[in-house]
This record gives sequence, C-alpha cells and structure tokens, in this order.
Amino acid sequence: MTPQGILCLIKRVETPIKEILKTKDEKAPFLMILEDLQDPGNMGTIFRSAEAAGVTAVLIGKGSCDPYNPKVV
Repeated sequence: MTPQGILCLIKRVETPIKEILKTKDEKAPFLMILEDLQDPGNMGTIFRSAEAAGVTAVLIGKGSCDPYNPKVV
C-alpha cells in the first residue's frame, strides 16, 4: 500500500480568548463551543459548517479530540 502525499503544511495558531472577544464594531463575536467531541470526522464537518455559517471562532474543550488530527483536517 502506498501512502498519500502531503497536501500542505500549516502553522498551528492558538488565539487567546481575550483577542477573540475584542470587537472592532458593536457586533458580538459569533462563537461555537465544542465539549467532549470525540469523533475527528464530526469535528471536521462542524468546522466546515461553522465557516459557512460565519462563526468567528470555535472554542474546543479539553475533553475533545485533537483539531489537528488528519481526519479533522
């Protein structure tokens, strides 16, 4: 079996919550919070849906799967 090639390399970015909550206008940020999400495939689907819905940031609880898991990305 031959492994698939690398699509891209990304830099891991973690933004402090204080930066996420800062707004330039009067609108509050649109946040999504994931708690104890275990399935990486579901997390990837949620990320894509959040992007389509205009979510400002996704906050991930410590009990959730790794957001950098290949099945998420």
